[in-house]
Amino acid sequence: MGKSRPAVFFSLILFFAGAAVIFTLISLRAPGAEEQLRELQRHVKTGEVRLMMSEEEVVAMWGEGGYVPGFGGHMRAYPEKGVSLSFPDDTDHAWYGKVVRIETAHPEHELFGVKIGDAPDAASAKLLQSGFQYAETDGVYVRGNFRAALSGNGKVERMSIGYEDPRLKDRVY
Repeated sequence: MGKSRPAVFFSLILFFAGAAVIFTLISLRAPGAEEQLRELQRHVKTGEVRLMMSEEEVVAMWGEGGYVPGFGGHMRAYPEKGVSLSFPDDTDHAWYGKVVRIETAHPEHELFGVKIGDAPDAASAKLLQSGFQYAETDGVYVRGNFRAALSGNGKVERMSIGYEDPRLKDRVY
């Protein structure tokens, strides 16, 4: 039995209205981790090293550095460059084997306009203007799955940027 014309017409209207709603939701969605990463890469100036760079690339470029074991990952410290890089050891991590966090004290590095030596209030304002929000911890700011941190005594002496895999936030190492 065939459907009546009004039923077919109504079904088509519902189909196209649903498709329009889905298209609108997709186009208005919050940026995903990859889009956030591309945005961050434009505003994180840490010399040759970048978030999501493979550990092999880092070691080939800078050498072994100081290996520091940790819970759920490890770090490679390069004191002569003023940089420490963190790598997740959890194979479930989206960035397994890649730079997941950059901590720097290098005076030429920049994080959304924040530089070593900046006053804390001015540095905080720059991060907030760049879409970060205060976290529950002093000196820590969050933007999507990315976390920035500033530390120092009366001025910014160290700063970091890192990615937190939301799928693993409740995992205990």
